[in-house]
Amino acid sequence: MVGPQEFDLTQSVVDIVYSQNICWLGMMFSPLIPFMTFLKILIFFYSKKFLLKYCEAQERPYRTSRSNSLFMLVLLLSFVFAAAPIGYMVGRLQPSQSCGPFRLYADANVVMFNTVSYTVASWPGVLRGIFSFLGTVGFFVPVIIALCLLMYYYWLLGQGYKKTEKILQHQLKLEGQDKRYLMDRVTEFLESTEVNQNTLHNAAL
Repeated sequence: MVGPQEFDLTQSVVDIVYSQNICWLGMMFSPLIPFMTFLKILIFFYSKKFLLKYCEAQERPYRTSRSNSLFMLVLLLSFVFAAAPIGYMVGRLQPSQSCGPFRLYADANVVMFNTVSYTVASWPGVLRGIFSFLGTVGFFVPVIIALCLLMYYYWLLGQGYKKTEKILQHQLKLEGQDKRYLMDRVTEFLESTEVNQNTLHNAAL
């Protein structure tokens, strides 16, 4: 409680992910939540930026590559957990008749997703055709294949970086051994030179 505080980078990132998850869950029902989340994150960012002047670094080393992968995984899981209940509510539940942006479509046989169908039906024919194509198998299959290839490429890239890291670590280890060997030879040479000088000095006396 006394002295400079330690800045917890991991906790700060988790707070941002939590705020983003709350925004994803609530923006379907309250249009102002994204704006409120933006203000919150903006205020928190500049507050923590100001407090960094009075904080000290973490004692534990921060490994950027591994932590970045972990944060991206947590963000992806948060998005899935936020999208699943919203998808269920949009596709299965009837809109509220008293409040909300979908109250105009409140009916016994209408769900919130029908508003998308009504909106698309009012578009021009070309836009309706494009939107209909986005929901077909002919669009999803190439996209899934492209995403799988992209994921495989980044996985290979990560494996290459790991191998390069191991090679560099091995080279650093060999360089350290070489330096130690050279220092030992220099020390032995200096000791032998000193012994020879002492021998010559004793012989001269």
